[in-house]
Amino acid sequence: MVHPSLAPGPGLDAMTRIMVSNVAMSMERLDETVTEGGSLQLRSWLRHEITLASSNAVYGPMNPFLNKEVEDAFWAYQDDFGAIMMNFLPKLTARKGIYGRKVVSDYFYEYFKNNGQDKGSLLIQNRYKHSIQNGISLRDSALYEVAGSVAVLSNSSPSCFWMLFQIYSDPEVLSKCRTEVSRTLRISQDPDGSSIHTLDITAMKSVAPLLASVFAETLRLHSLGISVRKVMQDTLLNDEYLLKKDRTVLMPSNVVHTDPSVWGHDVHTFKAERFLRDGKPKPDPVAFRAFSGGTTLCPGRHFATVETLAVVAMFLIRFDMTPVKGEWKAPTTDNAHLATTVTEPDWDIEVQVRARNDFSGGRWEFKLPDSTDTFAIGIKSGKEKQ
Repeated sequence: MVHPSLAPGPGLDAMTRIMVSNVAMSMERLDETVTEGGSLQLRSWLRHEITLASSNAVYGPMNPFLNKEVEDAFWAYQDDFGAIMMNFLPKLTARKGIYGRKVVSDYFYEYFKNNGQDKGSLLIQNRYKHSIQNGISLRDSALYEVAGSVAVLSNSSPSCFWMLFQIYSDPEVLSKCRTEVSRTLRISQDPDGSSIHTLDITAMKSVAPLLASVFAETLRLHSLGISVRKVMQDTLLNDEYLLKKDRTVLMPSNVVHTDPSVWGHDVHTFKAERFLRDGKPKPDPVAFRAFSGGTTLCPGRHFATVETLAVVAMFLIRFDMTPVKGEWKAPTTDNAHLATTVTEPDWDIEVQVRARNDFSGGRWEFKLPDSTDTFAIGIKSGKEKQ
């Protein structure tokens, strides 16, 4: 029920257009804010704006996350996710997370009770239909959707954070990425003489290979996903490792992504061009597993990729950004949440954001053709056009 809803087609298109529209409104609000001066906390700003963009796209006009209480409760739940999973005195060790989960599930209960899913995306309609067809109660459906929202909300904001950090901390990469994004920009005139800036998001697939490489390199260094497989029969790997039938094999992506024999001696260094081959982004289909692979390939990779690149591209073309403390110092990731597959930074970065003079004023529009021309970084399924 989930995979068809997120595969290239009308359902994905509808979600993506709503998401991009929300991201565009976020940029307009930011433009108004920076015009008045001041700074912002980069991670917090991205988390809030992307939470709204993603949840509006999935849950529709009755989206529970439009209530700030729900948004705050969700992130409290995620922060305590590891302690909840450990289940060791959770009422003491994960008190805020457990309360947050209850708040979010209560709002989802009301959402389903009032048929909010009927005005939402094909994804939430199919998920709810699957629950009802299998005799799952309304209350349990609401609880399941709390977990479902983790997949929707958890990884795009840290992906955007690390991409923006890496690009803006390197002036040469920033200049090159802006040049690529500008190739998708068209400027026309309104009848009243004001400018219309149109950014073609999907066109970036063919004209922004460095930006795509930066995205892949960001995921290589910051993804924490684990592929899980059951051994169907005794198997000897490399004449050395015996995998016994019915045992479980865990394959952490960060182990594969930091193997010097695959990636070279500079494996722990961010290298913007690492994924470029002949000027095109070409991740290794075996060694790059940010979206897992095989039958467990992440169904939401198309939506997540477009969302991340849309946020970053719009930000690059419209704003300059510098750290308030004067130096781009990368946060550690020692406290990354168990629930995420992209590491959260351990601290926020306060930044000064200014609108670029070349693109001030006028109206911004965003062109997003149908998803039959997908822009996913990673392995594609056999039935998809890349």
